[in-house]
Amino acid sequence: MGAQSHKILLLVLAGLLLLSVLSGCGPEYLTEEQVKEEALDYLSSRYSAEFTVTAAEEKISGPSPIPSFKSKPTYWILTAASSQFPNETFTVMRSVSGNLIDNYYSLLLNDEAVGFFDEFVSESFDGDYLITIGWTIFGWPEGVSEGATFQEWAEAGGYIPLLEIYLCDTEPEETVCEPLAEKMRQNYPEMGSIFFWGITNEGFTYMREQPISTCIIPNGYYKKWVLKRINY
Repeated sequence: MGAQSHKILLLVLAGLLLLSVLSGCGPEYLTEEQVKEEALDYLSSRYSAEFTVTAAEEKISGPSPIPSFKSKPTYWILTAASSQFPNETFTVMRSVSGNLIDNYYSLLLNDEAVGFFDEFVSESFDGDYLITIGWTIFGWPEGVSEGATFQEWAEAGGYIPLLEIYLCDTEPEETVCEPLAEKMRQNYPEMGSIFFWGITNEGFTYMREQPISTCIIPNGYYKKWVLKRINY
């Protein structure tokens, strides 16, 4: 699977890992509307914004040849929106055992985080570029919550699994990208992969218009848009 799928995989794999830890004999079966109401109550107890659940998908936990949700342990993946970020969505996951987790923090911290890394990236590139971050479902380290700054989140151990820099109509070069990646790691050690993408103007325009949660190159456009990719 290509590297461009990392943002989606990070969320799904991290969530499935947590579900495997939390799974067991779960609560009684809930309908979709009950799960949505539960998720809204959960979000309202954690954050100050108003929320809506725009989609809910029930999934079977573990392999099952028989698609019978009511006889198999299931978990839920919900898509939600907030009054604070009306043009964005985020994810809430409900485990087999009924535990709820979310990545709303990604919307709260994204602008600050991008600004932090932009201080380094701007020193290396003169043309147009776009910085995106692949956030996980494991949002809040112990001791921080809504209202925390990106710096406070980072100092508490906040982990960024994926940082991507898209260059408009420019191919990334090792001589520039490698020292830049090293410098960013030195200033933010709790980070996974760093990708530098050279993409066409058409692809760059598309990426710049995408919401935070879906800012990835769509299937079928990789060969058309990508000029070069380097990762560290």
